[in-house]
Amino acid sequence: MILSTFADPHPAIAPPKASSARMQLCAHIHKELRAFMGATLTGLGRMDCHDDQALKYALDQLDQLLDVCGGHAQDAPAPATARLRACAERLACTRGAAREPAAAHLYRQLALFVADHFQTMENQESQDTAGLWAAYSDAELAGIHVTMVTRFGPQPEASLRADTSVVERFIDAVFVRFDADAAARLITPDFVSHPWAALGAPAGPAGVHAIVPFFRTGFGEVSATVLDRLVDGDRVALRYAYAGRHVGDLFGIPATDRHFRMEGIAIFRLEDGRVAEYWREEDMLGLQRQLGVASLLAATDA
Repeated sequence: MILSTFADPHPAIAPPKASSARMQLCAHIHKELRAFMGATLTGLGRMDCHDDQALKYALDQLDQLLDVCGGHAQDAPAPATARLRACAERLACTRGAAREPAAAHLYRQLALFVADHFQTMENQESQDTAGLWAAYSDAELAGIHVTMVTRFGPQPEASLRADTSVVERFIDAVFVRFDADAAARLITPDFVSHPWAALGAPAGPAGVHAIVPFFRTGFGEVSATVLDRLVDGDRVALRYAYAGRHVGDLFGIPATDRHFRMEGIAIFRLEDGRVAEYWREEDMLGLQRQLGVASLLAATDA
């Protein structure tokens, strides 16, 4: 039988019988660490290695993970973290066609690191708990737990950065670099931009490819600055400032060659780490005054 062929040659060690009256020291910390490791591995696997901004974010998150794991020296020996850091450094310095195999190599090495770490955490939870219960009272375990979370736990800002990164990269691709291909890789197949839909743009990547050329033609010398970030479940809200020069036709409005700056609020719904929906409100009256045009009706839904 297949199951017997791949059976574990080592007999399983029965976990200690948990008592609801005793504190499980490692369970909460390990749950958070598993989530952080899984998110880092998934992000690295999905990363567009030719997108410098995406690469920087993925490597920064990996660096943070290795810092966290460094607090568990028995779980993440120095040679293991050193190998990963060396692979990450090589990838950061790689350019052109060689970047893709370097990224794949780092991904495989991180996958092995995560797998080993998961096994170590399982061993700790199943084998070491009884020893902790015998050596410490629940009050002492609670104190140890607070110390470990404070010192080694993933920072609460990590999930915020993970959520806002994809939408900030989307904004950069659409409104700053005017790179429809890069933006399309950050959205779901059925992505809906409600402002663009009002102009008749289709859903999904086709809508991105239909709209981005208008921005490329109409705007120059642009910049986008995020002023505030809020995350609530699968929604990300950004308050931002967008500045540039009106250099070409923008949805029927001829070029004015004037500089502008306006603020707006955008809301994104995320799904599986990608942008699924997009709404926005901007100071269009202020933009109209700065450009010196009588109306922005043709562009109010862009």
